[in-house]
Amino acid sequence: MPDTRHPTDAQQIASAVDPGWVDAFVLEARLRDVPGERIGDALAEIDAHCRDSGEPAHVAFGDPAAYARTVAETFPTPRPRWWPHLAPLAVELAGMTTVITAVGEIARGGDVTLTWGHLAMLAVVAAGCGLLARGADRLLELIVRRPLVAAVAVGAGVTAALVPSALLLRIEAPIAHLPAPAALGAGLLLLATGVGADVVLGRRGRTADPVVGPREEAAPQRVSMLLPWTVLAWTAIGSVVVAVIGAGSGG
Repeated sequence: MPDTRHPTDAQQIASAVDPGWVDAFVLEARLRDVPGERIGDALAEIDAHCRDSGEPAHVAFGDPAAYARTVAETFPTPRPRWWPHLAPLAVELAGMTTVITAVGEIARGGDVTLTWGHLAMLAVVAAGCGLLARGADRLLELIVRRPLVAAVAVGAGVTAALVPSALLLRIEAPIAHLPAPAALGAGLLLLATGVGADVVLGRRGRTADPVVGPREEAAPQRVSMLLPWTVLAWTAIGSVVVAVIGAGSGG
């Protein structure tokens, strides 16, 4: 059967190079934090050499991963900034938690009580996001190279965050009592802020770095809404569950 797959942007730049070699080169370059523009320049140089010399890329440049590491060494790049990915998510999660809590209290006819346990849990979540931001590039490399080990590591990390969070929530010392509708409004505002930040950062290119060839401009990137829609879906599901439970207990 003929191959009906569409070539990637990188494969189009280096159309004279074996697609498998190109994919391996791009993957390693991405793991080494090489910008998309520099990857495109390197691919154009590789493509031109292969066209002029008639040599395949694996003969002229050797192993694609090793050559990508060479490119990375000759083009030092700053550490990637993961906060543009994680900060909106943290705000969305805070909004989700607030909305679900407020909906439950509205169903029970009570107020939302802000406790020191809530603040401590938020501090743990913020610290976890900070650690993830610092080690996200290494985690990504681990996921690509050793997915089973990465799955175990992620599971251990999530457990390490959830256990203290659950324990901290048991600290019931109150700080303030808020009317449930006001808390619901605040939660919806947090959700809207997080989703809006995701969209704005995506449109400004802060969360995208496409591979482009020399003298090419990056095509407008479609902003991915998968993560925000997932958070909104879980917010809706959680709200329905606590509303049903609250209505039952209130009756």
